[in-house]
Amino acid sequence: MKKKLFLAVLLIAACATTAFGQISKGDPSATTIKTGNRPEAGDFGLFLGGGVYVHSGNAYMLPVLNLKYFSSDKLEWRIGIDAYRDNKKNVGVIVDGDNKSRNYNSTNVDGLFRIVPGFVHHFSNKNILDVYWGAEIPFGVDNYSATYSYDTTVYTQYRNPFSIGANLLVGLQAFIGNLPLAVGLEYGVGASASIGKQYKVEETNGYSTATYYMMEDGNFRFSSLTSNTGFIDQTVRLTLSYYFN
Repeated sequence: MKKKLFLAVLLIAACATTAFGQISKGDPSATTIKTGNRPEAGDFGLFLGGGVYVHSGNAYMLPVLNLKYFSSDKLEWRIGIDAYRDNKKNVGVIVDGDNKSRNYNSTNVDGLFRIVPGFVHHFSNKNILDVYWGAEIPFGVDNYSATYSYDTTVYTQYRNPFSIGANLLVGLQAFIGNLPLAVGLEYGVGASASIGKQYKVEETNGYSTATYYMMEDGNFRFSSLTSNTGFIDQTVRLTLSYYFN
């Protein structure tokens, strides 16, 4: 009886050892995630970073979020988002010449939002220092609004032009050891157009409201106005990319 029990224990231990060995070696049909320090056809990349975007004479510090897909070892398709928003608020009391005081309140919002599709061609799929060029078509909206109130007088000015452009870019990135990571630098230059850059103004004194339009210089008031403007844009980006399959 003891001998049979001992043989049964040995048999169970042998089966368990075999099963554990199969699990530790991995099932050939199991799904695996491939990583490597050089992307190939079918790989994806997540592109993070920050940079400076110069548009309409203004420089914006923008975070960069971008998803890449490699349709071949050298051709990369990407889509990203550029976004910026700045809010300012002031509250105070104005004292005029006859020592009368008036409550003052102002709010300013300045921002932009862009969807940025594009492609990149890599010159080699073997070099450690990766050099590439590409093109992007950013499009989206700008946002500007300002509200000033002096007691019962309220002045509101705002605009939301649509912007679309085309950029050429060059870049380089260096892969970090055997990790699926790369650090890089990009520079882009292009042109864009903003459609609908006129300001709409609403001014009320508590009894009546006046509505009119103004250009950026603010010299004239218009009953109707359409303002479109073209720009030369520049972009500099520092990037960190993670590649996965």
